[in-house]
Amino acid sequence: MTALLVAAWLATTLLCACVASKCGSGSAQVPLLLTPYLDACQVERARCLSKVELPAMFGDGAKNGKSQSLAHIESHAGYLTTNRTLKNHLFFWHFPSPNSQAPLLLWLNGGPAVSSMLGLFWEHGPLEIDKDKYGTGNFGPHQHSWVGPFSVVYVDNPVGTGYSFSESKEDGYRLTQDEYTDDLYQFVIQFLDLFPEYRDRGLYLGGQSYAGKYVPALGYRIHKEEAGGKTKINSIGKNGQCDPGSSHYAGVNLKGVVLGGPYYDPETESVAFFDYLYSMGVISHFDTKRHKAKVKEMYHNFTLGIAAKANFSTLFTDLVLLNELPLPSLDNYVTGQDADYKAVGAVMTTPRMRKALHVGEHQSFFESNDELSELYGPDVLVSTKLKMAELMDHYKVLIYNGDYDIVVSSVMIEAALLTTPWTGQAEYNTTSRKMWGKQQNVKGFYTQTGNFCRVIVHGAGHQTPHDKPAECLEMITAFLDRGCVHNSAPEN
Repeated sequence: MTALLVAAWLATTLLCACVASKCGSGSAQVPLLLTPYLDACQVERARCLSKVELPAMFGDGAKNGKSQSLAHIESHAGYLTTNRTLKNHLFFWHFPSPNSQAPLLLWLNGGPAVSSMLGLFWEHGPLEIDKDKYGTGNFGPHQHSWVGPFSVVYVDNPVGTGYSFSESKEDGYRLTQDEYTDDLYQFVIQFLDLFPEYRDRGLYLGGQSYAGKYVPALGYRIHKEEAGGKTKINSIGKNGQCDPGSSHYAGVNLKGVVLGGPYYDPETESVAFFDYLYSMGVISHFDTKRHKAKVKEMYHNFTLGIAAKANFSTLFTDLVLLNELPLPSLDNYVTGQDADYKAVGAVMTTPRMRKALHVGEHQSFFESNDELSELYGPDVLVSTKLKMAELMDHYKVLIYNGDYDIVVSSVMIEAALLTTPWTGQAEYNTTSRKMWGKQQNVKGFYTQTGNFCRVIVHGAGHQTPHDKPAECLEMITAFLDRGCVHNSAPEN
């Protein structure tokens, strides 16, 4: 049996090497659009063209003179066309796990309009930016990456974010929940055509902050499509057979959801925002009541269609007291550290990076597209609570946050969870927290109710995996293996 496995592996390796030698490098001047290759059933060519060559670029990138070998990090990058009429193209960077059985995690940062490359370089990808180690515009290996327990694909969403773009320019923007969900759903279908091994290994949907809108909406869409057995428009069936121009039902094997500091129910969360500030002594009891009343009025007006066209910054400023709080950061109350968006932009826009990621020489990169985010005013107060409830009833769900997070605090998330109408709501609402770790080394606190795992990471802010990388890696591994973090070892 061992000899047969070795022979099969060798044959596959030689085949891949042969394909790679024939696929060519593509044109470095224009973005690599992979959908036409999938349409033509040229999956191996698409995979070959999308391969990212890290070692040649960054093997000697350490600022301190020590070589950083990245040869072991496999990855693929390129574009999938998610709306053929508008010619919308979502950019992705995919890192397969060394574990050939690891499920896929699709990761989305929030914003809205914040690049998911922030999740890659600042939170839990296999690469990290650290100016002290590597200098500006460079990076090295991350020791606490979620690539391992998962294979991860980081997707710039929506169109206009990061390297994702529309040939229709602003007309291609996807500003409503149905619109950006459709783009993401089309991405998932095509990505599983490109990497069909994940159909059996399973898919998790993950994200942070405003992705509390994206992830439940996408998960709900997948759930309903699967329940209905609806046809997916693609050329590659579940058995891997390809027929250009045909339609097959390939299926999406959704396993669960991972959300960090999710803003998914504005009606409850936005009112609860002020409780954290009050508990820390930042605002008075009088101001707490005053601000809560103002937000309730905002939401009421929203339900009546009043100020429905307000821009995002106007609403956000009122929702989080942006002009009134004397705080250096909403990300972390204690350290005051914000995510380094500019450092991500510096890494992603070097000529060698553009060439490696197949984005073309002239495509703009927006680590945070403020002009685009302004257009999401009408979407800010739209809830995904009912869709979240449906997912909690059918899949594994992890919701975590840092206890120093202001912008989406523990009390905000609890306000949403206590009113989310899933079948385990009554049980969750009457459970007690358990300490994670030891009294001398508190890692956080958790509750597990059925397939739902709730974790508060001690000492972390909004960018939780960045602030507590080891604890978050332990958390995500425990969620996959055992359903939630625990203090005791699993029983044999």
